[in-house]
Amino acid sequence: MNQYDPDLREFDPESLRSRAREYFEGVAPSHDWPHVERVVRLATRIARQESAHGKTVRVAALLHDVGRPREDDGTIEDHADWGAREAGRILAEHPVPGSFVRRVQHCVRSHRYSTGPDPRTPEARVLSDADNLD
Repeated sequence: MNQYDPDLREFDPESLRSRAREYFEGVAPSHDWPHVERVVRLATRIARQESAHGKTVRVAALLHDVGRPREDDGTIEDHADWGAREAGRILAEHPVPGSFVRRVQHCVRSHRYSTGPDPRTPEARVLSDADNLD
């Protein structure tokens, strides 16, 4: 068991799949739900190779573009920043520790190569790479 696992044993990242999918109805193909699914698969594979925390990576990958439809329609300026805040609201519905929420938020906030903060954790780098590869 690694340092991230003690309070997450019962949490299944897949429990977020339907909630995350709600954000992608009727969006552009470049950042639609199939994009999210591809990023989840890529990030999961990369995480294993990089010894990154799998649950953090899977949750961040599921939620990384929840703000993209709002950015595309001009409602918000930065989907990564808004998405990180929204990820916090979504995760508040689940019994996960605040430290986990903050790690996921950092991954979401820093997943873009073009803007935002640099990814500082292995999990954030994995998500950024997986998103860029797709």
